[in-house]
Amino acid sequence: MEKRNCTRVPFSSRFLVKSRRGIIAGECSNVSLNGVFLKTPRKLDIGENVLLRLWVPADDSEVGIDFTGMVARHMADGMAVQFTGMCLESYGRLRSVIACQVGDSKQVFQEFLNHMSRGCEARPFHIQRGSNGGEDLTVGDWQ
Repeated sequence: MEKRNCTRVPFSSRFLVKSRRGIIAGECSNVSLNGVFLKTPRKLDIGENVLLRLWVPADDSEVGIDFTGMVARHMADGMAVQFTGMCLESYGRLRSVIACQVGDSKQVFQEFLNHMSRGCEARPFHIQRGSNGGEDLTVGDWQ
């Protein structure tokens, strides 16, 4: 049986995944501080590094939050992506989504501290304005 280090909560949201092979759009079904399950018929290779954007509620609209990740496993209806990096703003918004579902923000914060103490290899990334004025996720040599 799989042992979870972070609480997983049901969460339905749009997503975009960018890999070296292109972009996949769809909807996620659950999320934790460690990763997300993406419902999609198109699967990337296990171990493949990706850039990921999830949309989360923000006041009366929604906002995109960004992560770096790695495809961790496949299931019949999609794939799991483990987060490998996130900025503080993304962490804060994700933590709020999870804490709202769990009802205990202290528990979620403790899970984050435990995750970081295990030596999480976070990679920095940034949002770069594309030539057309839109946002373009970039990391490392993916520019």
